[in-house]
Amino acid sequence: MLYIVAFPRKQRSNLAKMGTQPIKWLLLLYQIPAKSETGRVRVWRALQKIGVVSVKNSVSAAPDTAVFRKEILDIAGEIIALGGEAIVTEGGFLFGLDTDSLLQSYNTQLDVEFKSLAKEIREATKEVSIKMAANEFMKWEHKRTKFKSKLNALVSRLISAVDGEDQCESSLKAFEKKLKGGIERGGKEKLAKPPPGSIWVTRKNPHVDRLASAWLIKKFIDPKAEIRFVDMDKYTWDKNHIRFDVFNADYGHIDDKCTFEVLIDNFKIRKPAVRKLAEIIHDLDIQDQKYDRRETEGIRMALDGVIRSYGNDNERLRNTMNLLDSLLLSL
Repeated sequence: MLYIVAFPRKQRSNLAKMGTQPIKWLLLLYQIPAKSETGRVRVWRALQKIGVVSVKNSVSAAPDTAVFRKEILDIAGEIIALGGEAIVTEGGFLFGLDTDSLLQSYNTQLDVEFKSLAKEIREATKEVSIKMAANEFMKWEHKRTKFKSKLNALVSRLISAVDGEDQCESSLKAFEKKLKGGIERGGKEKLAKPPPGSIWVTRKNPHVDRLASAWLIKKFIDPKAEIRFVDMDKYTWDKNHIRFDVFNADYGHIDDKCTFEVLIDNFKIRKPAVRKLAEIIHDLDIQDQKYDRRETEGIRMALDGVIRSYGNDNERLRNTMNLLDSLLLSL
């Protein structure tokens, strides 16, 4: 069973403060059956991912924000599904838990994560070439998306300023500046609505994001579309072509979103199953475990099997489309 215990929310002098408002806390107390070792590891990973403070064995604390509340209740629900028990409390603590120390532990832990990401970004910046081919640029563009996604996730957990945030922001700006300077840009403005039967161009040897995006285009955007896979370093731009998931694309990565997500947003595809699939494709492409859906690993293996089985890009797409059609029905 899941028990939610609501403590009084009035101010107490020992509560940590953010400005003039006291910080409320969530406390998760749980027990997982000893036989469920895999489930225990999954719960541990989920708690680590959202950045809770470990108070003691099977007791974790987190600020009571909308982000944490949803995550904590989702994890509690998973514990119950494993046959365990979970209690989620909200509010302040009367005795035995110093909230000032709790806040300090939380901020210290978050600051370490920010600084670790900043270091990772700085190391990557050193490796970016001053001059690079279009295909190489896309490798670093995927890195940029991953960094941005990780940074956004950390920022969503902030309840007070930490030094590492500024380090991350400045490191990412330096990375993006060097990346933009590595190759010349050119081409056309993004089309608001491509005409039916358009030619959509992307890089050859497609993997997850390009295959899923091509399926999305054919399935929901333009059933008559022609998908072409080309060597972008030899490709000559044609004003009638629509480019996706390539350098200087009409539709590509934006902020922390992969091309598949950008297409969904741009063409306002609201089908719930497609939105679920977008979370899976994001994690497979960006590899940041942002959504961490249970289906992701199985779908990764299925797509990997298709990619390994077909060297011809069009055959690879045809078989991916069959796979994603079936997956859409399942979702």
